[in-house]
Amino acid sequence: MSAATAQSTPTSASLTVDHPITHYLSLPGSPCKELIYRALRAGELVGVMVGHTWRIAPDDFADWMDSRRVPSRDPLTDDLRAWAREQAAGLPPLTPATARALGAALLEVQRDVA
Repeated sequence: MSAATAQSTPTSASLTVDHPITHYLSLPGSPCKELIYRALRAGELVGVMVGHTWRIAPDDFADWMDSRRVPSRDPLTDDLRAWAREQAAGLPPLTPATARALGAALLEVQRDVA
């Protein structure tokens, strides 16, 4: 096998934008093909063009996906935490049963208000 043939032959460990990356595209929250092509053209995602097909190393794809992660948002904002601390400062300590009952009461009031 010549050096030119060896270089142009894709490895079985590479991914293509059409297959098997399409498996990842079907998952909730995954990027669409066009976003992947844009990332490849912008150099955000490392890949090699072989003929008319982009080849992407699985580790490079995983790293790119990890770089796109956004931390989940805490439902209690800092303002709400500060308010809760102020309210709790004057209260006696809560037992787990009382805390559950208080949480249920707050949810009920929230449903009534909404």
